[in-house]
Amino acid sequence: IWCCVFQSVCSSEPESIQAAPQNLSSLLVIWERPRAVYDANIEKYSITYRLANAEDSAWSEYLTDGYQDTGAILNDLLTNSTYNVRVVAICTNGLRGLVSDLLTVFMPINDPGKSDRA
Repeated sequence: IWCCVFQSVCSSEPESIQAAPQNLSSLLVIWERPRAVYDANIEKYSITYRLANAEDSAWSEYLTDGYQDTGAILNDLLTNSTYNVRVVAICTNGLRGLVSDLLTVFMPINDPGKSDRA
């Protein structure tokens, strides 16, 4: 018996995902729009993230407020922790695109926006 489940996707994956801590609890995530959009327009993006060393922890989700957005700030993160982050487009027809590569980011102990020199 041949059996396959074809899941429709509305776009290719977002590309060139990067992330940089903004302070001790916030992370700026940026990406480039997917190269291909198949059957509808991108409405927004979903950024999902979780602690990297907690495989059984649930993913948290942040939704952008428009298709023009190619960046988001994730707040209330833990210092001295490593997070897995991924991005996916959500189209106007409700379908999601392919999920980006997984990005691993370390949240520092010291504020990256402040110098240690007084």
